[in-house]
Amino acid sequence: MDLATNTTEEVVYQQPLLSICVPTYNRPSLLRRTLNSLQSERGDVEIIVTDNSTDSRSEQVVKETLGYHASPWHYHKNEPAVTPANNMNAGVRLATGKYIYILHDDDYLLPGGLLKMLEKIEKNLSHPVLKFRVRVVDIHQRPIVHSLRFDLGREEYYLRPELALQNLLSNSSYVRQPSVVLRREVYDKVGFWDDSKTPPNDTDMWMRVFSNFGVYCLPDSVSAYTIHTGSMTTTSFNYQSLNILLGIFEAAKQKGILSTEIYNRCKSSFFHQWLLASTFRYLLLGDYKTARKVMRLFHSPGMDQLSVSVRWLPLKLIFKTILFV
Repeated sequence: MDLATNTTEEVVYQQPLLSICVPTYNRPSLLRRTLNSLQSERGDVEIIVTDNSTDSRSEQVVKETLGYHASPWHYHKNEPAVTPANNMNAGVRLATGKYIYILHDDDYLLPGGLLKMLEKIEKNLSHPVLKFRVRVVDIHQRPIVHSLRFDLGREEYYLRPELALQNLLSNSSYVRQPSVVLRREVYDKVGFWDDSKTPPNDTDMWMRVFSNFGVYCLPDSVSAYTIHTGSMTTTSFNYQSLNILLGIFEAAKQKGILSTEIYNRCKSSFFHQWLLASTFRYLLLGDYKTARKVMRLFHSPGMDQLSVSVRWLPLKLIFKTILFV
C-alpha cells in the first residue's frame, strides 16, 4: 500500500541527487526522530519510507512528519511483511536518485548532516562509494565515546579495493550502517542486500561493494548510529551469524584481492573484536550466561584455525578467566 506524496503531476520531474531510504518496523517514536532529522529546503532529495510494521502507527508518523515536507517523499507498506533485508531492498527499488542512502528508523542525521552530505556528494561525483563518520550513541542520544577511537584523521582519501577490503575485514566496526552513500549503479553491479546472510548481511554487502569500487572516506560526522537492546546487531552474536560471517570471509578470500598472510591477519582481528565486543556488552548488562555463550564461539568449527591476535589476546584471557571458559 502506498500513500500519495507531496508531489503533483504538474511538477516537472527532475532526478533527485539523493534518495534517503528509511526501512522501519514497529518503532514509531524512533521513526519520528529519524524523519524529523531529515528537514531540508532542498528539492533534490527524496525520502522513501518502507514499512514492515504490524500496525498503522508508523504510517501515521509519516503523515504527520512528512505531510508538509519540502522534499518529495514516498510511503510504502509491505503487504505482506518482508524480511529486514528485503525491506531495505524495497526502498532501493523505489529510489530514483543518483545516490542512495539507507537510514534505519533507530538512527538519525545530525544537525546540518544532510546539507553536509549533499555538499560532499556534489564535490565528489566521480566516486560511487562515499563513507562518512558516524556518532555512536545510546538510546538516549548520549555519545559512546570509546567508539570514536577509529579513523580520527581529518583528511579525505580514497582507498582502492585492496585497502578498503583489508580495513573492512580487520575491523568489525569499520562500517556503521548509516555511514555509507552509494551511487545507484553500485547496486546494479553488486546486487541487493542478501536476505540469506541476515543478520550480518551488512558485512556481505560492504565486502562486495569495497572489492569492486573501493571507498572514498570523509572525516565529516553526518549521522548517529544507535546501540540499544532492541537492535538486530545486539542479538546477532550466535552460531548462525558466525557461520554466515565465515562464509563471507571465504567469499572474500576467493576474490584473490588479499594475500594469504594479510587475509589471515584480518580474519583473526575481525573475529576477536566481534566476539570480545559482544562479550563486553553482556558483561556490562550483568548477563554472564550469555557472555559465556559468546566466548564459547571461539571453540566453534571453523574457528580452530584462527591465528593469535596480539592486540586482542590480553582481553580474551581476562574474559576467559572471569567467565571460566
